Formats: sequence, structure tokens, C-alpha cells
Amino acid sequence: MPDLREYGATTGQESTFYYSFIDPSSADGDLLQSTPTLAAGDARIMKDGGTWAACTNTPAWEGEGLGSITLTAAEMQAEIIILKIRDQTATREWVTVSFAVHTGGNASALHKG
Repeated sequence: MPDLREYGATTGQESTFYYSFIDPSSADGDLLQSTPTLAAGDARIMKDGGTWAACTNTPAWEGEGLGSITLTAAEMQAEIIILKIRDQTATREWVTVSFAVHTGGNASALHKG
């Protein structure tokens, strides 16, 4: 189910997304990665079915297997946003995560009201 956020949001609460770093060596997917190496380009965005682009901000390590990415106001200006967090190195440190975001609260948002 897509996450619903405010169109063009600029506050951390509305424009920051959290996800788990799953260790790819985990046989049953329950082993969380500890201290992954994060780089610019690990987070990618597609807005309204357009082309993929690197997110402005680099993903952040929050600890306890949790990461976050904060989008800019411009990145939050779309009806549907798809985010993908993928390790760019040859030996992946975590399993790729992707998720959808629907926007609301603006005439240009997916959910207008």
C-alpha cells in the first residue's frame, strides 16, 4: 500500500521516509544490516512515471537496521513518487528496497483534497 504524504512537503516529518536494511546473506530475510556504507546515488526517484534520477540527499543510517531518506520539496512535487534504495557496489550490503508514495493536499497532487 502506498504511503500518503503532502504534495511539495518541506518538513522532515512529511518528506522523510524510513525503511529496513536487510542483509542479503540472511537466509530467511530477518537479519538486519549493521552500519552499511551509504553513497550518493544509492537512493533513486521516479516521479509520475518519468525517468529515474538520483535523489538530492544521500540515505542516512539511523541505527538498529533502519535507514532514512529525506526528499526535497521539488522531489515531493508529483502525484506518484517511487523510491528505490539500492546498494551500487558489486557485493551488495543490503537488499534493494522500493516503495510508492502518493501525494495529497494540493491541486496538483494525486489526492486533491
